[in-house]
Amino acid sequence: MKLTDVRYRCELSTLLNDMGLVGHAAEVGVASGAFSKTLLDTWKGELLYLVDLWEPRTCVNDGCNCDAEGQAKMYEECMDAIGPHKNRVKVLKGWSHEMTARVPDDSLECIYIDATHLFPWVMLDLHVWYPKLRFGGIFAGHDYVDPVQPGLEVKPAVDLFADHLGASLHIISENDQPNPSWAFIKESHCDLRPFGMPRPEIRD
Repeated sequence: MKLTDVRYRCELSTLLNDMGLVGHAAEVGVASGAFSKTLLDTWKGELLYLVDLWEPRTCVNDGCNCDAEGQAKMYEECMDAIGPHKNRVKVLKGWSHEMTARVPDDSLECIYIDATHLFPWVMLDLHVWYPKLRFGGIFAGHDYVDPVQPGLEVKPAVDLFADHLGASLHIISENDQPNPSWAFIKESHCDLRPFGMPRPEIRD
């Protein structure tokens, strides 16, 4: 399988297996762990980082936030979902851009981003997680919605980032469902410094 053959995000695990990318990977933005389980059920990889705050984000209103009770429930559901694979999982609980400090550069073979969907936050995740991906790895994410909708501002951020890198962006259509994914292969070590570092406001 090639990246351009992938039509559903659940097929990413098969792609990773076929490409021999069976080391470490990360899912950034996990919620209840439904996609985590999908990956772990078929991916033959050694370790999957699960990165999520699992707490209310008072500074974010992207339609995906919920109160403390809801976040705690999602965390419990995630732990249940990944239970059979717990020996292949490392949970990083905190702000996604801060959790990069716990992951070595050039160490991941796939990164799937599905965290906060507002433009500056998406840009920040793209910017800080990309250096963690090894050459030849898969950089991907969810909710590449076109046209852009309130609270779903992934597409313009991904388009700008991919254009800066000169990356060949593949859209995973999910059979034309409303929330496609995006993906590309890291083919060069691009200097991100001219791109600038987004700084969304963070409040407790």
